[in-house]
Amino acid sequence: MRRPMRWVSGALSMLLTVVMLAGAAGPVGAEAALGVDSVRAVTELGWWGQRVIGVVLEFAEDVDAASLTPADFTVRDTTFNPYFDQGHFADPEFMTEQKVIDVFTVEDPQLLLNEERPAGPGRYLVVMVEPSFTGGTKISHKGGMMANPDQPTEVYINTDIYSASGALLAKASTEKLTLTGPPVVNRTIDHFVHGVLENPTVGLPLNYHYRLPANYDPAKRYPLVVFFNGYGQGYFPEADNIGGHLICDGTPALWFGEQDVPIGEDVIFLAPQSTRTEQAMDVQAEQAAELIRNFSQEFAVDPDRIYGYSLSMGSIIGWHLVTNHPDLFAAFIQTGFFPNNEEQAAAVAAAEIPMWLFQGENDHLLGSQGAVESYERIVAAYRARGLDEDRINQLIKITVYPDEAFEPQGAPDRIDRHAPLVPAFQDPVTSQWLLTQRKVRRTVPVEGPTVMEDPESPTGYTVRFVYRNPTATRVQLAGDLELRDLNDPPAPFPQPGVRYQPEQWQPGRYHVGGAEFRRDMEPIGDGYWAVSIPLHAGGLSYWYRVWDPAQDWEDKRIWDPASDHPRPPGVTTFRVGNNDVLDVVYVPYHEKQNDPVLQARAQYELPVADPARRGTVRYVEYTNILGEDGWYLGIYLPPGYDPNRPEPYKVMYLTHGIFGDETDFLIPINAPNIFDNLIARGEVEPTVLVTMGNHFSPGTGFESYNMENAARNIVEVIIPFIEERYNVSRERTGRAYAGFSMGAMTGGTVLNNYHSWFGYYGFLCGSPRDVNYNQIAEESGGAVPFVFLGNGMFEGPLTAMNEIRDSFRAVSIPSETAIVPGAHDGMTAGQLLTIFARDYLWK
Repeated sequence: MRRPMRWVSGALSMLLTVVMLAGAAGPVGAEAALGVDSVRAVTELGWWGQRVIGVVLEFAEDVDAASLTPADFTVRDTTFNPYFDQGHFADPEFMTEQKVIDVFTVEDPQLLLNEERPAGPGRYLVVMVEPSFTGGTKISHKGGMMANPDQPTEVYINTDIYSASGALLAKASTEKLTLTGPPVVNRTIDHFVHGVLENPTVGLPLNYHYRLPANYDPAKRYPLVVFFNGYGQGYFPEADNIGGHLICDGTPALWFGEQDVPIGEDVIFLAPQSTRTEQAMDVQAEQAAELIRNFSQEFAVDPDRIYGYSLSMGSIIGWHLVTNHPDLFAAFIQTGFFPNNEEQAAAVAAAEIPMWLFQGENDHLLGSQGAVESYERIVAAYRARGLDEDRINQLIKITVYPDEAFEPQGAPDRIDRHAPLVPAFQDPVTSQWLLTQRKVRRTVPVEGPTVMEDPESPTGYTVRFVYRNPTATRVQLAGDLELRDLNDPPAPFPQPGVRYQPEQWQPGRYHVGGAEFRRDMEPIGDGYWAVSIPLHAGGLSYWYRVWDPAQDWEDKRIWDPASDHPRPPGVTTFRVGNNDVLDVVYVPYHEKQNDPVLQARAQYELPVADPARRGTVRYVEYTNILGEDGWYLGIYLPPGYDPNRPEPYKVMYLTHGIFGDETDFLIPINAPNIFDNLIARGEVEPTVLVTMGNHFSPGTGFESYNMENAARNIVEVIIPFIEERYNVSRERTGRAYAGFSMGAMTGGTVLNNYHSWFGYYGFLCGSPRDVNYNQIAEESGGAVPFVFLGNGMFEGPLTAMNEIRDSFRAVSIPSETAIVPGAHDGMTAGQLLTIFARDYLWK
């Protein structure tokens, strides 16, 4: 092969290089006597690659072609095909006579670029041959495909040629004429523009070529078709084969009506040429994504109509792009492709990207089994997301071609089974399917609960819960959301009583805990799961149950990731370790509910409308009474908290029930919202709240909640810790204690042993045990505390609480009780806390 030198013809001639023969500016050897100034080819992009379709003979004068016929010329060319043949492309065994089909003259050979037969007077004689499928101009040079810079086309003149003035221009001769320069035009190819995207992360620039419609209008929006080439078509620096990805098959010409397939609309075509280096394919894929996004901004691209198709190794880039850039493509076609994996299949299904897979049944490089398995993985991913079969069939297709689907290239055994993109796009259905797809601009679901007014809901509101987890296989909404009815027969705690589903709400029924509500959530695409249920007013406890093999979750109980509630870091919180976390949804009151209790709950349990009037919640690490670090106190500071206020803030210490932790009063019991509203309404003084986790004693379960240790921890560690760091009262009248369930029982220990430390005690859904009434009264003197007790109606009657109240009153300790519609849960504790704080605290 002669040493090539780059041939440049404006901005569009970028594929071929040629060595100019010595003296090529004039006649060549024996040809010089014939008066032929130059011999150059005309090429065209056929279905199986670039090929010579004619030669242009240049003369000094206009040629008289009136009497010239195809028989007056002989053209020989190579049938060498690098995919099937070995040896040198110019070896005699490959040189074959081509069928001459037309002879005419042109004024300017550049007219041949866009016109099939621009005949007219001129000194350029065009000899056209019938396109051949047996060979072409493509060769493999140093590993890379490229157009042949030394195409061995031969031309023989079989009759004398005269000028229009009668002068003899060339005599018939058996001497061959050979090409003296690069092709005069390369149909299709010369329309492409070469560009370079510099990217130092890859090491080499990304070469790309693009073509705009002939009547490109920047005010319009065009579909963009992007081609990702195979291995041999990539850029090999040693071969300097820039543009080699455009000359191997006819699909780049397809989109401009230059194949025998109708397209029907103008498109923009873009072809990044992969870099054949040691760079990882995912890096090159990211570079291609950057190119597409930049290109789409620079040119008039319809962002909803960006399409991709690949060949062979280009499919690796394709799988990466649809997995990591699912927003980019409206549809994607993989041909002769490498298999996908489970993650990629799941990503395609999550994004619902329409795809069509094409493979040769007997693909000599990859076979077809992997292609079928790739298809099956995507189908399985769609089924896992709950899509029906009709929708799946719309989104994913596969075609496996038998050998007879491939057009032979010169002989029956010369078929390229690894290039199914040719038979795929020879069928108009393929391009029509691709260009019909539009990117679905789905509204991104709002994660977490969305409360919607709903005339069809029995409560006037429906709540839609949305959770996102692309690797989950099952998700349930769970919570304290079943209903109990005040009119049903009593069933004291811990009996579950008669239960109703949320859809069965009617006045007199309330959401309660004690038995876990569960409802399967449905996959809605892109990793989202959703379910909708009616709920009544208030702050209501819920959580999710998740099955996720990727995280080894089996019925894992999680709080809502969309929740904005602060939580302590680490894993010391008991609920996290016990798979028992909670969250809360806030539902307004609707007049359809017609219940003053629910109306009051909405007033106190929902967030204050003005964010400036809300307090703040934080968690502060401390060392507990056993000397253990890594434990946290939850702290609520009222709105406008001033560390330098002359009058210290009142402070309440809140203790959770069994299996709870420092988050209970701050999330499911709703203490921050309750106090925000009470303060905003002027019904309680601004108050600091402190919560703690009490499961720190040795042992498990109940043993880890040692009430003696918990009481000592509050008095000996937590109160000094808080008073040292926050502007809170150090007087008993400025301190309060309240506990839920076992926290209330712990309050009995505090009351017996540390009654002088607190001026107010609240026992919520639990009562003090073995109270030393007389001792407390005697030691308190006139400074006796106030004691509040309460429980839910579904826990049982208030009889026991009233007896304790009366015992306190008997020793002149003021005490009150209250009962609310609820069960033994945080929602009931929240209602009781509201009453305690609103009606009695700091009074």
